[in-house]
Amino acid sequence: MIPKLLKRHSNFRASAAYLLHDVGSTETSERVAWVETRNLPISPRLDDLRRGDIAWRLMAATALDQARIKERAWDQAQEKLPKGDRKPFRNVGRKSTDFVMHITLSWAEHEGENLTRADMLEAADSLLARLGEEPGKKGGRTKSNGKKSASRIATRRQFADEHQILIVCHSDKHPHIHILINRVQPEHGVMLPTSKEHLIMSRWAQEYEESRGEILVEQRRINNQRRDQGDHWSQGTKHKPRHLYELEASNDNGEEAERIKAEQKAMDHEMAKKSRAVRQKNKKLWQALQDLEQEKRDRIKAETDALIKAAHTVVRDRFAPAFQKLYHEQEADRAAFAITEQKLTGRISNAWKQVDWKGLLARHRRSQAMKEAFGLFAGGTHQRTEALRRRHEAQTVALEKKQTAELNAAAVPIRRAALARKKLAQGWYLARRQKVQWRVARRKAGLGDAWRNRHSQRREAWKQGRNRDDNQPQRQLPSGVQTITSNDQRDRAIADHKKRMALRQKQRQKRGHDEDRGR
Repeated sequence: MIPKLLKRHSNFRASAAYLLHDVGSTETSERVAWVETRNLPISPRLDDLRRGDIAWRLMAATALDQARIKERAWDQAQEKLPKGDRKPFRNVGRKSTDFVMHITLSWAEHEGENLTRADMLEAADSLLARLGEEPGKKGGRTKSNGKKSASRIATRRQFADEHQILIVCHSDKHPHIHILINRVQPEHGVMLPTSKEHLIMSRWAQEYEESRGEILVEQRRINNQRRDQGDHWSQGTKHKPRHLYELEASNDNGEEAERIKAEQKAMDHEMAKKSRAVRQKNKKLWQALQDLEQEKRDRIKAETDALIKAAHTVVRDRFAPAFQKLYHEQEADRAAFAITEQKLTGRISNAWKQVDWKGLLARHRRSQAMKEAFGLFAGGTHQRTEALRRRHEAQTVALEKKQTAELNAAAVPIRRAALARKKLAQGWYLARRQKVQWRVARRKAGLGDAWRNRHSQRREAWKQGRNRDDNQPQRQLPSGVQTITSNDQRDRAIADHKKRMALRQKQRQKRGHDEDRGR
């Protein structure tokens, strides 16, 4: 069992065109053995190709509708909460457009004799049930500088078997199936977590082979055993780009090819180091600009807060005598109330003072004010004491409102000046950012030119190697007819590759603009 995870992207149409048709053709589908879907509302009575075509279109529509799906799921969750705890929907965070996840599962040729469609689907379902995460705290990833990023909290259980899936089996070459996964969950719109997929797939493949009683990839079990012992750097070989693979394969002429390959690999390594250095410089340049901008904003905020605090102190000092006078008046009022409450005439006087005369005159408050007045005269000391407390509290609140209005008025000019300073700082930041963008773009352009020169040097090195191979004496058959040289084989391989590229270009032009590309 060989599971392989291809690079994530956003083009459902391109992946479906490859899976549902023959290589180099969009008209025939002879290599497609069968098509199966998961979590898609497609009738099983349709033929396989029709189901596959509908499947990728539904998956693309779901991915493009991710924001609305998230908002709908949020609203449904908020309806279950009390009104006071509900929050509005906010579609925050960095967005990814890598909606397409493509996995291939390949079996050995001798396994295909007893391998059925049910066996393949069972293997696919068991793998999909392993790709994802359980809720809980997740540790941060290790960065290139050795530090770990901040941990995060997974709030829900999410695995690939809950997502929209298209499974296609090809009958060409060895037995294998392709699994196309829409990373956008159709119910709540959250992207499928993609953490340590290669390790998960390696563990699953080992368990799968052990369950079948035949270990075909021994190195995988050795690597997993080393990982269990703490060797976290036991990794497989990196997939080589197709154009490099074909270039090297078409120039396989023994020791000379190995020498050129080693030289070019060393030069590519040095070029990659330069690329990383340029990216690191660009990153530091952006980080310095962000830090400087944040420092300016923090300084403006600190100075504004200090000025507002000083202005508030002046206002509070001006209102301090009024609060002190009100306090003494209320203390004297409470002392007089306690003395007069001892006599009947005093109780009547206290009740008279606490009557809400404004409420009696107001039509909408008259009924409540009459009830309160009756309680003051007919009730006990507690009712009159509570009325006195409410009157004192209203006096204090009125004075506090007046002070708050003065505090806000004193802060208005300061905040306006701070806003003007922020606008100036923003203008400086935009101008500086434009310069940084220009420098970064210039560095990227230079790096692109350097890589193009590197590709030209590589092609020239292989060309010179072929020329040296042509100067070698060629063996002849006894009949006097020359054998086909390795150079002829290389030329044929290159010509076939060019034909395939030209055919693909014509097919792309024939299909027209891909409306799903870049979404």
